[in-house]
Amino acid sequence: MTDLVVVPRLRRLLSERRLALDEFHRRLVARGDAPSRAALGRLAQERPIRVIRIETVLPILEELAVPFGTLFESLPRAEWERRELANGQARAVATTLVDRNGRRSPLTADKETDAAIARLQDDLRARSPELFDHRGRLRKRALVDRLTERFGSQTVEGEEVVRRINAARHHGRAP
Repeated sequence: MTDLVVVPRLRRLLSERRLALDEFHRRLVARGDAPSRAALGRLAQERPIRVIRIETVLPILEELAVPFGTLFESLPRAEWERRELANGQARAVATTLVDRNGRRSPLTADKETDAAIARLQDDLRARSPELFDHRGRLRKRALVDRLTERFGSQTVEGEEVVRRINAARHHGRAP
């Protein structure tokens, strides 16, 4: 028996029906007999399971209208390990291809954000050096006072913020 593993096929069944796991969970909740979201997540991982509660499986079988054997697959452990290895290699190749085709890494985005922040701070430092302390740190209270002085106590939201920034740029002064 240890040579066999039982793997849930929930992810494949949902994929065939073009149904997201969260939507499936919402449907089960609406029926009133939903297993936990965590239990559904474990069944969607396609990893071997040792124990499954029938009260978890029955609502799934009823909602999908499939027999018990359709929800689970029994296969030799060596076959499952071979599949996992092949899937891992396929994911690695796909990631490499996507990276080569221009997907930026989060580190690149962080560097770009940091560079934009630095440019804006340099511009603010050049136009309003009094907003920075002797160590070069932005004095937040001074900035709030400056903004209150410029905009008064009125609340500025949404499109009005963009309009004011564009107007300030048009007149050649910082917002």
